[in-house]
Amino acid sequence: MNKNKSTIIAEDYFPWIIMILMSSVTFVGILSELMPSGVLPQMMQELNLNEVQGGNLVGYYALASAIFSIPLISVTMHYNRKLLLLLLLGGFAISNFIVALVSNYAVVVLFSLNYNFKEQEVIKTLRKKCEILFKLLKEKHIDALAGLGCIAKNLSDLSQSYKDAWQAANLCKKLQLSSNPAYISDLSLPKLLLSLPPKNCNDFCKDTLNPLISQNDWPDLKKTIITWCESYFSLTKTALKLKVHRHTILYRLNKVEQITGLKLRDCFEDVLKVYLAIKIEDLI
Repeated sequence: MNKNKSTIIAEDYFPWIIMILMSSVTFVGILSELMPSGVLPQMMQELNLNEVQGGNLVGYYALASAIFSIPLISVTMHYNRKLLLLLLLGGFAISNFIVALVSNYAVVVLFSLNYNFKEQEVIKTLRKKCEILFKLLKEKHIDALAGLGCIAKNLSDLSQSYKDAWQAANLCKKLQLSSNPAYISDLSLPKLLLSLPPKNCNDFCKDTLNPLISQNDWPDLKKTIITWCESYFSLTKTALKLKVHRHTILYRLNKVEQITGLKLRDCFEDVLKVYLAIKIEDLI
């Protein structure tokens, strides 16, 4: 009787939910490990790799697993097994979630400097190195952009330098800047505008640009204003850059003045207002 009772109790309390959960985790883990092999041809095509390079990717991964698996098991032998399993599963879930959201390959590069360095020379050197790298990537049909952060003079500055470099790269992409890599010190104005409250920025753009945005030729008007301002308000230079007649620039500026009531050529505050509104619109 006792034996039957114990059997019944064991059957009643069998942890089906835990077993199903663990089986599901094991299935997803093995699936994640094997999936790259199944989509290897697509990965090689996307990354412009040949069969040898694609095979090496899998080989390096397998080699790293073989080398580090046993030492890692030995190091973690003294840890609580349940806690360790939960931490590993959490890290596994987070890493897979991040990989699923990633749309590009970001690489952080630290460049060592001599004690006595000149900032402009350093930036010039880095730009040349990036140009060589971009050229090699372009040959493989890979588009890339880079951001240069502030020079970190000590370890505590590295975090800010990383944030600045990431922000510079994002601004380079968003504003479609011709200067690639983008140096954060050259992007002081966009960086300042991004620090403003979003609601204030939206209200400012709406009040300034709404009459213009509804125009069919707004893209041309917008490009003309930006180019004119960045050409030191020279009609001739603006016309050369936009490859249009000087009278076309005059016509567009007159049209902006008529629609907005602003005096772009007579009031610096008015032209600054429109210029900043366009810059903010590109950022938000």
